[in-house]
Amino acid sequence: MQFTSGDDQKTQFGFKELSSRTGVKPYVLRFWESEFSQITPAVDSAGNKIYSVQDKTAIEKIKHLLFEKKLSIQEAKGELALVNDSLASSASELESQLVAQKENTLSEGRRIFSHQSSLQLMQQSLASDLQQREVSRNTLAIDFSQKDLLSILQAKKKLKSVLTRIEALTSRWS
Repeated sequence: MQFTSGDDQKTQFGFKELSSRTGVKPYVLRFWESEFSQITPAVDSAGNKIYSVQDKTAIEKIKHLLFEKKLSIQEAKGELALVNDSLASSASELESQLVAQKENTLSEGRRIFSHQSSLQLMQQSLASDLQQREVSRNTLAIDFSQKDLLSILQAKKKLKSVLTRIEALTSRWS
């Protein structure tokens, strides 16, 4: 029995539907549930298992590791643990970066407001840019990726927007 409704945006799947969509036999799926902690179906009020998109993705990954890469169950568990560890460390690194960026933004905002006018800030920024260009001429050229340049441009736009708002506020107070 194939469940193909064309609804690729579906977020929950029943047991038989998931088995059909992933191509994993029901008895294999039941076994994998007991072996792999990545498969965590919910149970509805009628006692039926409800699988999420994350469960479906985990099952597809397990199927790939066992059937295509020909890994043992223990090897597949190890591979999934490595992926989960790297995702967890990436998530914690990203969270740390976001917290640091938020703190930098707050301190930068306080510093901006401590200046008497945005004009002074712009002058300081230009002077800093000129100094950096002079330093970069005397050192090795730095190779920026497109992602770095995009981040810099986005930061520049945000700063320009903040400076415009500051200028508007200071003109109201004057």
